[in-house]
Amino acid sequence: MGGLIELVRRGVVAPKHWSVALFWAVAAVVAPALLRLAIDGGANGFPFATFLPAMLWVSIFLDWRYAALSALGSLAAVGWLFVRPGFLAEPTVERWLLFALYLLTVGSMMLTGHLLRRAVIELEQRSADAYAFNAELQHRARNALQIVKALASRASRATDPKEFYDALGGRIGALIKANELLGVRATSSCDLAELVAAAMQPFASAQIGWSGPACRVSGEAGTPLMMALHELATNAAKYGALSTDQGRVMLEWKLVDGGENVDMHWQETGGPPVAPPTKSGLGARIIAVQRGLRKADIEYDPAGVCCRLMVRAER
Repeated sequence: MGGLIELVRRGVVAPKHWSVALFWAVAAVVAPALLRLAIDGGANGFPFATFLPAMLWVSIFLDWRYAALSALGSLAAVGWLFVRPGFLAEPTVERWLLFALYLLTVGSMMLTGHLLRRAVIELEQRSADAYAFNAELQHRARNALQIVKALASRASRATDPKEFYDALGGRIGALIKANELLGVRATSSCDLAELVAAAMQPFASAQIGWSGPACRVSGEAGTPLMMALHELATNAAKYGALSTDQGRVMLEWKLVDGGENVDMHWQETGGPPVAPPTKSGLGARIIAVQRGLRKADIEYDPAGVCCRLMVRAER
C-alpha cells in the first residue's frame, strides 16, 4: 500500500510537458471508449461508466484544464458512439435532468481531483521546506559554534579579561542580530538597510551614515556581512574615525552585475592617522572572503580606513 501511495505522489508532483499532458488527456477519452465498445458497445446503458474514472485520474495527475478537455471529449465520444440516433432531437425534461446530473458529477470529480492534487503538491512543498529548514538550521548552528569557538580561542592570548569579554560579547551580539534579521527559514534573506542599521546600532549613530538602493541580501551573506560590519565599526570606535567626535563613517552600496551582487564601500574620515595593524587577529579572519562574502578588501589609508565588501543580492 505504501508503494502505491508513493507512486501516486510521484505521479502528481512530477513536472509534465504540455505535450505529455495532452497525450494523457486524449488517452483518457480514447481508452474508456474502446473499453466500452469491447464490453457491450453501450447496449446496456450507462454510457459514461468507463469515462468517469478516467476523468477523475486526469484531474488528479494533470490539471483541471486537461480534465475539462477530457470531459468535453468524453461527451463527444458518448454522443457519437453510444447515443442512439434521434435521442437529442427530442429533448425532454428527463434528458435535460440527466445531462445536468452528468455535468454535476463531472464538475464534482474535477473539483475533488483538483483539490486532492493541490493538497499533495502543498504537502510535498512543505516537506521540502521542512528538509531545507532543518539543513539551514544545522548550518546556522554549525557556523555559530565555529564563530564562538574562534572567538573563545583568543582567551588564552588575552591580557585583559574585560577587553576579551567585551569583544566576545559584541561579536556574539552581532551574530544574534544577524539570526534575528534572517529568521530561521530555509529561504531567508533580509533587507540590507535594516541589517546595516542593526549592525551600527551599538555605536555612535550620529557619526555614521549609509545610503544605497533598496535591496535584500541572501541568507548565506547575512551573518558574515553583519559580523564584518560589526568588526569594522568596533575597530573604528577603538582606533579609527569613531574614536573622536570629529570622525565620520560613510557606508554606501550599489547593485552591480545586473543586480546580482551588492558592492559596498566603507569609508572613514576625520579620525586619527591610520596605521596598518602589526599582527593579524580574529578581525582579519572575519573581514575576509568567505561563504557569503564575495569580496572583502580593506585598506589602511592614513586618512581613514577604506573597505570594499561584495555580497550576493536576493532577487
